[in-house]
Amino acid sequence: MQEGSGFSRRCSFLLVPFYTLASIVLTWPLVRSFSSHLPAVGTPFDALLHVFLLGWGWHGLTTHPLEVFNAPIFYPEVRTLTYMDHMLGEAVLAGPLIEVFGLGAAYNSLIIFSFVASAYFTYRLARLYGISRSGSCLAGFLFAFCPYRFSHLGCLNQIQTQFLPLALFFAVRFLRTQNTGHGIGAALTLVVQSYFGWYGTFHLAMALVMLTMWEGLREPGRWRQLPWGKAAALASMSAVLVAPSALPYLLQKRAMPEFDRPFSETVRLSADLLDYLRLSSDNVLAQIFPPLAADWAGFFPGFVAVCLAAVAVAAVRRGGVGPTPLETRSGRETMLERARGISGRWAELGYLPVLLVSGFVLSLGPFLHVGGYCLWIPLPYAACYYLVPGFSSMRTPGRFAVLVALATAVLAGYGLDVLARRYPRFGSPFLAGALLASGALAWCPDLPFVPYPDRASMPPVYGWLAEQPDTRPVLEVPLPGGNSVESSTDLRRQMYVLYHGKPRLDGASGFTSDRYEAFRRDMQAFPSRETVRLAYEMGARRLIVHYGDLRPGIREGMRRRVEEMQALREVAVFDQDVVYEITDPGPP
Repeated sequence: MQEGSGFSRRCSFLLVPFYTLASIVLTWPLVRSFSSHLPAVGTPFDALLHVFLLGWGWHGLTTHPLEVFNAPIFYPEVRTLTYMDHMLGEAVLAGPLIEVFGLGAAYNSLIIFSFVASAYFTYRLARLYGISRSGSCLAGFLFAFCPYRFSHLGCLNQIQTQFLPLALFFAVRFLRTQNTGHGIGAALTLVVQSYFGWYGTFHLAMALVMLTMWEGLREPGRWRQLPWGKAAALASMSAVLVAPSALPYLLQKRAMPEFDRPFSETVRLSADLLDYLRLSSDNVLAQIFPPLAADWAGFFPGFVAVCLAAVAVAAVRRGGVGPTPLETRSGRETMLERARGISGRWAELGYLPVLLVSGFVLSLGPFLHVGGYCLWIPLPYAACYYLVPGFSSMRTPGRFAVLVALATAVLAGYGLDVLARRYPRFGSPFLAGALLASGALAWCPDLPFVPYPDRASMPPVYGWLAEQPDTRPVLEVPLPGGNSVESSTDLRRQMYVLYHGKPRLDGASGFTSDRYEAFRRDMQAFPSRETVRLAYEMGARRLIVHYGDLRPGIREGMRRRVEEMQALREVAVFDQDVVYEITDPGPP
């Protein structure tokens, strides 16, 4: 394919600065409060949870790496880091920044990095498919700043999408050339992705499976020519390298039957067909036209991306970009021959529609949803949930929409090339207009932020706790009654564990074991002799009662009853936060 007229080889060296500047502008005012606030699109819950995971991951890896999965929450349970994406990859990448600039700045640096890296690696992938520098530049921009990524801006692990185009870049080269180095690049990228997030690992694995199937289908005899031996060896190598992070999850699943996500939750968090017409609620168009706003699933690939991808599809249907359709020996075509005819028209570029359709279908989950209604029409994800290992641990199938966003963006890059060839005098204006339009439509004028709970903002009770020389476990009440009512307050208190260093009973993670669900229910009756005994048996030796969380009438009554409990001895008072020492309340 010919080079776009508006983008020279020299300009390609400006890509990273351009993508960096675009990241700063389109996430404004993130850099203005780089150390003190975190993006909190949707709710503050995910941002506060992920900054805790980032901080704990770096602390655990640098102090006791073999125990890093035993996060100091939900004491005395083990492997509690498996209740979430462990995010150890993010912790390693951010570690030096944490030491120099602090945890808040390191967290936000990873956000900016994800935009730049996702854009640049998509550029490289598009160039590999023969798209011009202009089209590839636009493809990178469209993917990095797509509505899907802005809808997940509060989830640090979900926007680390840079490994998807990078692994495909290596995998395409490996399947074309059978060069072992390229295969190792794809395998190692998959391994690194597993340390950055399990959702992305499944997304990438599915993309690689679809790529292999396409490469085997598009030419007669191609299936036998693929480097199966090398691929098997690389898959084995990947499995060995992934094992240290996967084994704790496998052990937890074996020890805890409730560890898999319920099928009903998977159904609930599937994409609705109409989600592909929606944007992040913070997007400028969604604010002008509220029906376009989505709570969490703004999966529309973008107006510019969709239009240019349609141009690409139309161009291929008219003229093709590769070999002509295969002739058959008879008047009838078998299904395989017909598929090969289609693949011949598309050549290597045809993988992108395959990726798009695969991601779209999987994002719809086990049953089709339209307009908020489940139609109970079974879809392939239902079989994957029961047959493919690991699928039952993902509660949000809708996130497969990232594959749709990537495929649409690269197709859009080819669509720009089609227009530039058709109207060569307007190559540069097409690129400039597409970048400006897509940037304007991606703008989120009122991005929500949540204050980063740093050491300076820590309430005095936790400062006192940090000064205590022992590491006796702490219970804080009132407790949330269940996962659905875990709040930002619970997450901030969990965050302070990183500063005071005392193991904490209970926690906030979006998942709770059956044991802790029962404990939470029973503790709603606090204070009583039975609840104090239960807390003591669970290992609590200090109790912090946050009286300020209670309404005035309830607050005084609870404080009076607590003072009557012989097993609780008041040791420190900080306004409405009171610390008690728990002693053995005796037999029931």
